[in-house]
Amino acid sequence: MSLTVEEIRAAIASLVATGENPTQVKVRAVLGRGSYATINKVLREWRQEKNSEPSEVGLANQYSKSMDANELLSLYADGERDFSEIDLSEVFLVDAVLPAIDLSSADLRGANLTKINLRAANLKGANLSNANLQGADLSGADLTGALLQNADLTGADLRGARLTIAQLQGAKLSGTNLVGAYLAQTDLSNADLSNSNLSRVIFTGAKLQEANLSGANLDSAIFNQADLQLSNLSGANLSGFHLSHVNLSGANLSSANLSSANLSSANLSGANLSGANLSGANLKNSNLIETDFSNANLVTANFEKANLLMANLSKADLSYACLQEVNLDKSNLSEVVIDGTDFSHSSLQNAILKNAVSNTINSIINLNSVNLRGADLGGANLYRAIFNRSNLVEANLSGVSLIEATFTLANISRAKLNGANLQKANLTQATIMDADLTGADLSGANCDRTNFLGSNLQDVNFTGVINKASALLPDNL
Repeated sequence: MSLTVEEIRAAIASLVATGENPTQVKVRAVLGRGSYATINKVLREWRQEKNSEPSEVGLANQYSKSMDANELLSLYADGERDFSEIDLSEVFLVDAVLPAIDLSSADLRGANLTKINLRAANLKGANLSNANLQGADLSGADLTGALLQNADLTGADLRGARLTIAQLQGAKLSGTNLVGAYLAQTDLSNADLSNSNLSRVIFTGAKLQEANLSGANLDSAIFNQADLQLSNLSGANLSGFHLSHVNLSGANLSSANLSSANLSSANLSGANLSGANLSGANLKNSNLIETDFSNANLVTANFEKANLLMANLSKADLSYACLQEVNLDKSNLSEVVIDGTDFSHSSLQNAILKNAVSNTINSIINLNSVNLRGADLGGANLYRAIFNRSNLVEANLSGVSLIEATFTLANISRAKLNGANLQKANLTQATIMDADLTGADLSGANCDRTNFLGSNLQDVNFTGVINKASALLPDNL
C-alpha cells in the first residue's frame, strides 16, 4: 500500500516536535516504508509552506536540508540509487564514488564535488550552479537541462556526456575532456573551454558567445547553426569544417586554419582573421563587413557574392581567388597579391588597392565589369589585368603598372593616370575623358576609338601607338 501525503506529513510533524531535522531518511525510518523520492516531494512542499509563513522562516531554514552527505553515502552503500529532487546544496562530497546515481532535479548549488565519480549518473535538470566539479568523472552522464552556470569543471572527464539544453554560462571547462559529448542547444556563453578536448563534440545550435576556445582540440566537432559571436578561436584548427550559416561575428580567428572550410552564408562581420589560412575556403554569400583578413592566405578561396564592405585585406594573398559579384566598397586591399584573381562584376568603389601586386607573368587578373569608381590603385602592379567594361571613374591609377592590360569599353574618366605604365595596353573604345595622364607611358598601346577629350596628355609617350588616328584627342595634339 502506497504512502499518503497525510502519513508523510504526520511523520514530519512528529520529528519536528522532538527537535529533529525531518530528512528523507528519518521520515522513512518513522514510517518504515516508502520511496525517498515520494517522501522528498512532500518534504519540499512542507518547506515551501514554512518559507511563506514569516513566523516559521527560522524553522524552515533550520530544517532546510532533505539529506546530508553521510546519509546519502550510507544509503548508496546499501543499494539505493534514486536520490532525485533532493536538496544537497553546498554538500561536501569530495572523492565520493557514486556511479549511476540518480540525482535528477537535485539541488547541488555550490556543492564541493571535486574528483567525484558520477560516471553514467542521471543529472537531468539538476542545479549545479557554482558547484566545484574540478577533476570530476562525469563520463557518460546525462546532464540534459542541467544548470551549471559558473560551475568549475576544470580538468573534468565529460566524455560522451549529454548536455543538451544545459546552462553553462560562465562555466570553467579549461582542460576538460568532452570527446563525443552532445551539447546541442547548450548555452556556453562566456564559458572557458581553452585547451579542452572537443573532438567529435556536437555543438548544433549551441550558444558560444564570447566563449574561449583557444587551444582547444576541435577535431571533427560539429557547429551547425551555432552562435560563436565574439568567441575566441585564435589558432584553432578548423580545416575542412562545415560552418555554413554559423554566426562568427566579432570572433577572434587570428592565425586559425580554415583551409577548405565551408563558410558559405556565415556571418563573419567584424571578425579577426588576420594571418588565418583560408586557402580553398568557401565564403560564398558570407557577411564579411569590416572583417580583418590582413596577411591572410586566401589562395583559391571563393568569395562569390560576399559582402566585404570596409573589409581589411591588406597584404593578403588572393591568388586565383574568386571575388565575382562581391561588394568590396571602401575595402583595404593595399599590397594584396592578386595573381589570377577574378573580380568580375564586383564593386570596389573607393577601395584601396595601393601597391597591389601580380607576381606571375602569365596569370590573368579578371576585373571585367568591375565598379572601381574612386578606388585608389596607386603604385599597384596589374600586369595584363583585364578591365573590360569596368568603371574606373575618378580612380587613382597614378604610377600603376598596367602593361598589356585590357580596358575595352572601360570608363576611366576623371581618373588619375599620371605616371602610369600602359605599354601595349588595349584601350579600344575606352572613355578617358578629363583624366590626368601627365607623364604616362602609352607606347605600343592600342588606342582604337579611345576617347581622350578633355584629358591632360602632357609628356605622354605615344611612341608606336596603334590606331592613334581613330582616337579622339584634344585639339592641341
